[in-house]
Amino acid sequence: DHRCLVVCVQLNTTFYTNVNRLFPPRAIVGKLTNEDTEQGLTTGDCNVIAGGVADVAIETIRETGRYQGPYKVVPRIFAKDPLALVTREDDPQWSAFVAAIVSATFYAEEINVTQIDTYAMPITQLFGTQFSRMFRNAISAVGNYGEIYERNLELFIPREGLNNLNRRPFGPQHYPYPTLG
Repeated sequence: DHRCLVVCVQLNTTFYTNVNRLFPPRAIVGKLTNEDTEQGLTTGDCNVIAGGVADVAIETIRETGRYQGPYKVVPRIFAKDPLALVTREDDPQWSAFVAAIVSATFYAEEINVTQIDTYAMPITQLFGTQFSRMFRNAISAVGNYGEIYERNLELFIPREGLNNLNRRPFGPQHYPYPTLG
């Protein structure tokens, strides 16, 4: 029954904006933090929470310990907001370095280079000789994009659709935002 629906959602987020488009104001309880949003289930402020797929995953909710009652995740995704790394604006070399490493994780997956097998990653002088093995070292440390995803997100967000690499001829779905010069 939709008349009993009360949604807790974090204020000042795209989730809050999207929930406001979908539900009447009487059905929305704005919360200051994601933790407050989850706690709303326990306190009875709401009977539904809205947020990122990883934020509302049952594993996340159980892990935080804020709510242990009955819980179901609706498989419908209402938005596909992009996530991005952000670096300081006053250090363009660091930003370029981060973008190169992120690109390397995608490239490594594309050419089937794994954490235990990094020899196919290129040697580079892009950031000077002391960083010539930066791509190999990065993949050796954390793995390719698929390995990173599997280790950190697969439990919460099955890898499908937008979370897969988009192979040619269509171009990348995942890429670091180009640095502005």
